[in-house]
Amino acid sequence: IGAIAFKGCANLERVTVADSVTEIDGGAFEGCTSLKYVNIPHSVTEIRTNLFKDCTSLVDITLPNSVTRIWGDAFKGCTSMKSITIPGSVTEMEAAFYGCTALESVTMERGVPSIGFAAFQDCTGLKNVTIPDTVTTIEGQAFWGCTALESVTIPEGVTTIEKLAFAECENLKYAALPDSVTSVDGSAFFGCPNLQGVATIPAGMTRIANGMFDGRTDLTSFVIPDHITEIGYWSFRDCTNLKSITIPNSVTVIGNSAFMGCSGLTSITIPSSVTTIEAWAFAGCRGLTSVFIPDSVTEIQVHALAGGNISDIYYGGTEEQWKAIQGDGKDMPHTTIHYNSAGPAPGPILKAREDKQTIYIDGKAVTFTTYSVNNGGVNYVRLVDLAQGLSGTAASFDVKWNAQKEHVELKSKSPYTAGTPGETPYHGEMVYETVIGPTYIDGAAKNLEAIRFEYQGGGYTYYKLRDLGEALGFNVGWDNANERIYLETDKPYDPAN
Repeated sequence: IGAIAFKGCANLERVTVADSVTEIDGGAFEGCTSLKYVNIPHSVTEIRTNLFKDCTSLVDITLPNSVTRIWGDAFKGCTSMKSITIPGSVTEMEAAFYGCTALESVTMERGVPSIGFAAFQDCTGLKNVTIPDTVTTIEGQAFWGCTALESVTIPEGVTTIEKLAFAECENLKYAALPDSVTSVDGSAFFGCPNLQGVATIPAGMTRIANGMFDGRTDLTSFVIPDHITEIGYWSFRDCTNLKSITIPNSVTVIGNSAFMGCSGLTSITIPSSVTTIEAWAFAGCRGLTSVFIPDSVTEIQVHALAGGNISDIYYGGTEEQWKAIQGDGKDMPHTTIHYNSAGPAPGPILKAREDKQTIYIDGKAVTFTTYSVNNGGVNYVRLVDLAQGLSGTAASFDVKWNAQKEHVELKSKSPYTAGTPGETPYHGEMVYETVIGPTYIDGAAKNLEAIRFEYQGGGYTYYKLRDLGEALGFNVGWDNANERIYLETDKPYDPAN
């Protein structure tokens, strides 16, 4: 069928292509605004440029598994198409479905190796995407502007997520990255203000991508894993609620503007592995009043620590070494440099108090062993204890520890399967540290604040009850008249209670 053979046939509604046809040239059905149904035979291997462009009534088309390439703009402007299945035979599909605004569901069958450049850009109605584990690359702008997309599961096997792949997906909340990912462009999730799920760094990455967490105001604490050697530029820029960051002893470079504008950051420990702190790295971190810099650092670039309130720098080397790596400190005229220092005096030891807390679950009294901080102002509970307490209710959930990936996995609306929790080997007041690490709920990463105890070589973690209520979908409240905590398992979390 030749190029533009039926272009603009406004009354054409149905097309059945004979098995003898092997090629349909570009634009053959372009602008057939009444075309609703098309049958493509197995003899066809390519869906060419503009083939069905602006077929605004097209709702149903089945692509045979003989198709290997879907050319650019093949379905552009097909504004009535609601779903499409991409057969596993397809190896190329650049800009194929650009602007299909009614497209809600995309299924890619196993065998598809990559999602092409701008393949689904501006598919503003897209809600569900199934990506097979044969995909290794999500190319640039693949899902740019898919504003209805709230979550996406990126399977193990994907290694590369390119520039602007999910940019401007303004309602995207969860997009957990598998350990197979080795490269994520810093702009891959640009303009995704509600994104929470990308809060972990895959084991395959050695460098935090430029801008990977840029502007993420949901982050309050972050632990960088020890397979990271470099923190890219803008990595955590303007994470204004970030209060603590743990940098492992594997990192050698802290990139340009990496933590610039992190105004909530109150402390930072730079490990002895770091050799370079690039320009503007901690500029504008107004919550920082002191910093320890080890003598392993051989270069501090211009304005790396400028624009804040740093009054003291504790430097592990000599005055001569400091001048060699930083100059005479013109950026910080009011900062005192402490040479040959091991760092500031340690802060106070934090302790949590053990309590027996009666919590009313759907009206039934259940006693928990909890730990409280701030003189009882904040209560923390063990996950397994809460899971057992909620077992059989509308908010029942299961708890598992993924030893391979070293994180907790929760499954909501599921029976608790681990049995009666064992007694803890510790009691009374415990020294704790505040941690925020990835807890996976129904496969999506959530950053939940917790307190952690170390006891006889083991680690024990307790979570805020309100955070769990919000994350798992049950209500937590305080009964002021009876002075007691209550849970309502059949009601959504309400922060006003």
